[in-house]
Amino acid sequence: MGKVTRIFIGAVAVWTLACSSALAAEILDSNILTNGGFESGLTGWTVVTGSGTTRSSDPAPHGGSAYFAPDVSDALVTINQDINLAALGYDAHRLATGGYRVSVGGWQYAELLEWSTGQITLKQYDAGGTVIGTTDFDEMNELVWTDSQDTFRMEAGTTRLRYVFQARDYSVANQSYLDDASV
Repeated sequence: MGKVTRIFIGAVAVWTLACSSALAAEILDSNILTNGGFESGLTGWTVVTGSGTTRSSDPAPHGGSAYFAPDVSDALVTINQDINLAALGYDAHRLATGGYRVSVGGWQYAELLEWSTGQITLKQYDAGGTVIGTTDFDEMNELVWTDSQDTFRMEAGTTRLRYVFQARDYSVANQSYLDDASV
């Protein structure tokens, strides 16, 4: 094999690597939620249904010093947080073409004997406010802090994300908790 052939093959390999890297979906920065660990109370979060607060014991937090806890008397408590991706400086072309991947998750704890469950949902919205993608995690009811995580490609046209946590009670006391939420 001559010198010219090797240079040509090397150039083709570099070009192929550059093209495949450019086409790969970039993952969003880690963690773009505000106050995902609830160390600053409910700052950044909106309570949509029911009521809730932060707690620091019974059980101990997964990380840090606090976690979200619903009011035990509310059968359904929903909190959410919206993330405007354009306002955070994400590339408009990549958003329009589905050029980003997102990792979403959180640590959940639920009192099994109280028949409480927690569920994380990530909704994707286009510029007009229409939901164009939804990822629902299974309802969780474990007596230990359990990590729920997933990574996936965002839908083309996503400009805003909404992280939703629902705490449900099917008996007498809503005891489903969230800590270290992340997007």
